[in-house]
Amino acid sequence: MPAKAKSKKQSENADQEKITSHFETPLKSTGERTLRSSRSVSTPRFPSSEQSPMEAKEESMKEFMLEINNLHTSIGKLEKTQHEMNTKLAKLDTIENSLKSLQEKVTDMDQNFAREILSIKTSISKNANDISQFKDEMLAVQIELETVKSQTKHTPSINKEIKDSLAQIYHMQSLIVQQAKVLRSETAQQKEYSQKQNLLFAGIIERCNENCVRIIDSICFTKLQLPNAHKEIDLAHRLGPYRPDHVRPIIVRFKSQHAKEVTLSRRGLLKGTGIFINPHISEEKKKQEHLGHQILEMAKEIDQSCRRTGSRIVYKGKNHSIESLKQSDLPIHKIHQRENEETIGFLGELSPLSNFYYSPFELDGQKFPSVEHFFQQKKSEFYGDMRTAAKISLAAHPLEAKILGKSITLPNGEIPIRNTEAEFAIMKRGIGQKFKNPALREFLVQTTPKRLVECSKDKVYGSGYTLSEFETKSKYPMNGSNVLGKALMEIREKLLR
Repeated sequence: MPAKAKSKKQSENADQEKITSHFETPLKSTGERTLRSSRSVSTPRFPSSEQSPMEAKEESMKEFMLEINNLHTSIGKLEKTQHEMNTKLAKLDTIENSLKSLQEKVTDMDQNFAREILSIKTSISKNANDISQFKDEMLAVQIELETVKSQTKHTPSINKEIKDSLAQIYHMQSLIVQQAKVLRSETAQQKEYSQKQNLLFAGIIERCNENCVRIIDSICFTKLQLPNAHKEIDLAHRLGPYRPDHVRPIIVRFKSQHAKEVTLSRRGLLKGTGIFINPHISEEKKKQEHLGHQILEMAKEIDQSCRRTGSRIVYKGKNHSIESLKQSDLPIHKIHQRENEETIGFLGELSPLSNFYYSPFELDGQKFPSVEHFFQQKKSEFYGDMRTAAKISLAAHPLEAKILGKSITLPNGEIPIRNTEAEFAIMKRGIGQKFKNPALREFLVQTTPKRLVECSKDKVYGSGYTLSEFETKSKYPMNGSNVLGKALMEIREKLLR
């Protein structure tokens, strides 16, 4: 064999021996071979840069323990919150028990108060029953009238006998309305008399289990310098149901009118204390008082000697009611009107432009005290609600007629879909009849050429803003349709032509 081939053969054998020695290392014994084999299976070699399974398990265990600790912390917070809620619930139970006790005491006091005015309530109830009876009679008359009208609607001619019957029915209706007004006035007077010896104490903080008589006695003694007030107090209790966000006034009934007047005369001593004393009067009476005060202030600008005597005003040496003042030179309509260079805004019974203005007129054989009465009654008849129409004919005030007009239903009891065009025609008819009065016609013509706007939140008949907002919003486009203002301007144009 040549030397070169022999050398190549030796080199290949050496390389084979190296490979064999690397993969098959001889072991000294069988046990050592088994141990080495098991180690090689269970713990394979990893590069030093990677994490071993044991370290990965330890890391997972640490994260698991951290989550458990966070869970324990959350549970602790929940237990603390639950404890706080239990404490608050216990407090609420205590407050509820106190309120129940207070309500029982108020109920007892109301019962005592009711016994004291039982005779007055009996009288008021009797008058209320009489009014109800008159209303039922009026309703029957109204239904009978509408029946007659519907029977004669399509008849070419109406004979004299039917006309006389209609005239009698209308006359009877007028008498019933007058009697209802008298009874309503008597009822209002009796209610006012029952409140004559009452005063309202406002601004006194409410407390659980309070004694209102002692509270008022303490105020009278320490603030009003009335040491024997407790002898003059008949009853005292909070007025109205309890509300957490409202401090109820205390109504106090005195044993005599003199004691009430003395207490009221010293209310100026409470200035700066946050406590106020006022007479106990109805909301309607408050409105009348406020209106009377506004008229008095206006009258004093012309006549310094002007003064009030009860519900009347002495102006230029004559005793006037509000209605008679409308005919005087006192421009009381300006209380319910605002004016600038382009627009006249109005709202309220003192403005001749308002549907609430008292302006009696006759139409279709009936008498109406205002356009609002006419509009609401005829609107009810248009939708077929004769019962509501009869109630409106007995309404004492235009506002009452307006409220009743909102409860109109169809004969089947459903609420009607508004026919704005038909309602507009009814209103224009009433307004046209109203301004046939010479004085009112002259008043309307004198508003030319200014735009007329009813300053109410009603977006159909009004402007969408109030009279107090007139100065700031009258120069901008209106949010409402101003149907009433447009009707007045349309009638004004006809009068001018």
